[in-house]
Amino acid sequence: MIISCWTRLPKTGRSGFNPAFLSLQTKMELPNIGQQCALNGCKQLDFLPFSCAHCKLLFCKEHCQPDSHACSIANSTTLITSAASTLSYMCSQSDCSASSPVEMTCPVCEKHFCLQHRYHTCKDNSKGRRKEERMKVLEARRQFAVAKEEADKQVEATLSKARQKSGSVSKTALKVQLMRIKGKAVGPKTISASERVYFMAHPPASMKRPGKAVFVAKQWHLGRMLDVIAETLDVPNKNNKPGEPKLVLVHGSEWGEGVVSENMGLTVAELIAEDVLVEGETLFLEMVDV
Repeated sequence: MIISCWTRLPKTGRSGFNPAFLSLQTKMELPNIGQQCALNGCKQLDFLPFSCAHCKLLFCKEHCQPDSHACSIANSTTLITSAASTLSYMCSQSDCSASSPVEMTCPVCEKHFCLQHRYHTCKDNSKGRRKEERMKVLEARRQFAVAKEEADKQVEATLSKARQKSGSVSKTALKVQLMRIKGKAVGPKTISASERVYFMAHPPASMKRPGKAVFVAKQWHLGRMLDVIAETLDVPNKNNKPGEPKLVLVHGSEWGEGVVSENMGLTVAELIAEDVLVEGETLFLEMVDV
């Protein structure tokens, strides 16, 4: 049957090959699959033809656009309808030609944008949305501050009970206080986390100022530790001037009493090893006459 059809096809062109030959041969072998392109100069058999959204004729992939087959009724549109009736949404960005089979609508301007332009400027212009998000952040911070204040009160109450029972704070209670001050301690950022030792330091009582959580280095000598704590608390330090009152570090009655040590050459690590200092305890700066 196919051979008889070949004999009826006129030969055209220098090579003697008819451009409709392959299309007709395939059409007769698979008569119910695909459609021929409606463009007169093409007539290519396409198994997935595209329907023009304007003239409704079927075209191959190369001629499916209105300008490629000189559509007479084409007009500007953002939708391209295929044979399967699927929609392709063009990006609303003026300089973008990307399309997507899935519509991604901006909740503010209600326009479709591609993935590349989904963060466009109209979101920045939504004052109401920005205010709502800012209020959520502020409310979360407020709730955290309230919860932290309540936790601090409970810790302080536990420490107070321990002091009343034994006159001093146990190592367990000091560990609780250590966890409490670690999050807000200040000190030189050059000290690595593994080398830090934390204390609660207070200025002299005569200054009537609150103390601060501080951290120092394990390998510092006691003299340097005193100097850094005095600088952090903004306490005048005249220890290098003869005849002036001297600053000393005093235990806060949690672990011991009196001056921490007269030997300023001992390191913090040595003082902790000898149980002279305990990480997390409270220390006071005091002025003494020489």
